[in-house]
Amino acid sequence: EYEDRELTERAALHLLNEIRVAEAEATSNLGRTLAGPVTEMLKQLTGGRYGAVEFATDLTAGGVAAAGASRELEYLSVGTREQIATLVRLAIAAQLQTALVLDDQLVHSDTERLQWFRDRLCASARERKHQIIVITCRPGDYLPPEGAEIAYPVNVVDLSTVVDASA
Repeated sequence: EYEDRELTERAALHLLNEIRVAEAEATSNLGRTLAGPVTEMLKQLTGGRYGAVEFATDLTAGGVAAAGASRELEYLSVGTREQIATLVRLAIAAQLQTALVLDDQLVHSDTERLQWFRDRLCASARERKHQIIVITCRPGDYLPPEGAEIAYPVNVVDLSTVVDASA
């Protein structure tokens, strides 16, 4: 009975190790899959100031290439970190063709980058056929300029007109 129990435990341990290896490989592949589109969008957004985004084995963004060296995200501005987080979310939503909800995610971004994001979010929704919902107290950050020809659908819902605050 002791030998049977030991064999069972060894087999279970071996199976556990094989599962861990398979999970690590799958996560690594997913990180490489995300790194491409996220890096490309970041290069476009920043005019090439930042390079490749590196993902850790747990799929957290580990760093970003800048000035020929890898920089940890904690040393970037809050706005740049939020922009990278938004790019990761956008890449995942586009790949899965699922909805993306952003709640004032880009509040620390400058006007030029907000314009880039507005165009990129609309292009992603159009090209990948997924919905992007932006909750914001600054709708002007996401709406096309007044009088501009709109090549993409933008639907604005002012919640103060549809929600009864007294309820």
